[in-house]
Amino acid sequence: MIKKNILAILAIVFIIVVIIIGYSYYNDRYPDMGSNVLTELDNNVKLSFVKIEQGNNEVVYAYQITNNTPYLIKQNNVYLSFNIKEEDVIKQNNFKVEGRGNKLNITPKETINLTFSVPKKIFDTSKSMLSEKPTLEMKLYLNEVEQNKFFHITLLDKANQ
Repeated sequence: MIKKNILAILAIVFIIVVIIIGYSYYNDRYPDMGSNVLTELDNNVKLSFVKIEQGNNEVVYAYQITNNTPYLIKQNNVYLSFNIKEEDVIKQNNFKVEGRGNKLNITPKETINLTFSVPKKIFDTSKSMLSEKPTLEMKLYLNEVEQNKFFHITLLDKANQ
């Protein structure tokens, strides 16, 4: 009877030790970036409108994005879209244009220039598209390309809102 109790206690201690070792291995490998990372990204990844150029078949929107966070933006994609207004509801538009001029490894305090070429025919097909209020969304990895470092933020052009 005593042997069974000792074996049960040893088994429980072993399981607890394995859990602690596994947890500390996971924490060392995937450190928590803090619960305020999204707020920090929303507040410190700055979007600045540069200009709009009208071409024959396209409209080119130019923006600057500045990384004012303490993080390295390791990899990212930036998309421009225009919401659609239907009656009293504003809906997200599935049509998106990926920015040109993007780069890997955007360091803290670094600014990049992006352009978005939007075919003019898109504006003709939807009269309810809010073409004067573009929305940019950024899908990014911070510091390294790992699943727990992936974030998705929306950058609004506050100057044109």
